[in-house]
Amino acid sequence: MSRPIRATIDLAALRHNFGIARRYAGAARLWSVVKANAYGHGLEHAVHALAELTDGFALIELERALQLRQAGLNLPILMLEGYYAADELPLFIEHRLIPVLHRIDQIQLLLDAGWPADLPVYLKLDTGMHRLGFDAAGLDAAKRLLAGKVTEQTLMTHFADADGPHGVDWQLDRLAAMMAGMDDPLSLANSAALLRYPHAIGDWARPGIMLYGGSPFPQLKSAPALELQP
Repeated sequence: MSRPIRATIDLAALRHNFGIARRYAGAARLWSVVKANAYGHGLEHAVHALAELTDGFALIELERALQLRQAGLNLPILMLEGYYAADELPLFIEHRLIPVLHRIDQIQLLLDAGWPADLPVYLKLDTGMHRLGFDAAGLDAAKRLLAGKVTEQTLMTHFADADGPHGVDWQLDRLAAMMAGMDDPLSLANSAALLRYPHAIGDWARPGIMLYGGSPFPQLKSAPALELQP
């Protein structure tokens, strides 16, 4: 027979770790990443702990974002993988969810749905991760479609090896080439880049795993936010 295990969530540890992220971020604003049920720590617990500290929350699941809105959360919510179907767009508009867009067809559907000009969007750029995102030609096409129709566009990329030997500078070089002549705000640093590369943070950083006590860098004095007890 299996033995029951109790998981204890330490909200003070979450707030402590957010304070570390804030210190490293400097003047940048912070999206607290709470995808995958706050990395298994419980979405409600994490949001309760961080709502008075963070600038916004970032996640993937639409149903979870709607849950936060229905609970009264008014902070910005960033949807890290955008929307999956056109019939989700009325919910994005109603609840003012900010999508991360990475394909031209997503932009066209968004505009066809009557996207409000004052509701921001993020454009994800592929600078080397090769998972999702616009290349240079795609970014130019995206900017042309959105010109005069969405007033706030933030450019976002994801670092492939911020915690490894290749670092981030090679991707920053590609990013600079892609956005030559553009002055849009940037969202760059994940947890590893936030801790390791102060020149690669951008206007919005996206701390995730570090908030819950995980880090590839042993010198980080973070606090585990979850304890398992038999």
